Amino acid sequence: MAAEPVRTTTGEKRMHRLLIAEDIPAVASHLEDLARDSGIDAIMIVDSIESARAVIEFAPEIAIIDLNLADGFTGPMIADELRRSCDTRIIYLTANPELLPEALHMEHRVLRER
Repeated sequence: MAAEPVRTTTGEKRMHRLLIAEDIPAVASHLEDLARDSGIDAIMIVDSIESARAVIEFAPEIAIIDLNLADGFTGPMIADELRRSCDTRIIYLTANPELLPEALHMEHRVLRER
């Protein structure tokens, strides 16, 4: 089942876009399958802050982000940049829920400055 295009305020049609930031391939693949089953066609998967640099152009509407990626506790930095640049809705995914308060209160950082 393909996703229905969304009309923007200018009347332009576009597909729903989802970013999955997850460094465990099996988890990323499962999330991708769930998204496709829900009708989301445009999906980008990243596993580190370095691979997330292209995300700004992709401009996802929703992002599922693991707190700890291949390069450490970088999920919140990706989320922060997405919120500021793309107004992306963020869903955090983590095996370490005790880190969530820290993620929600991190000071703002910019991916492009790293």
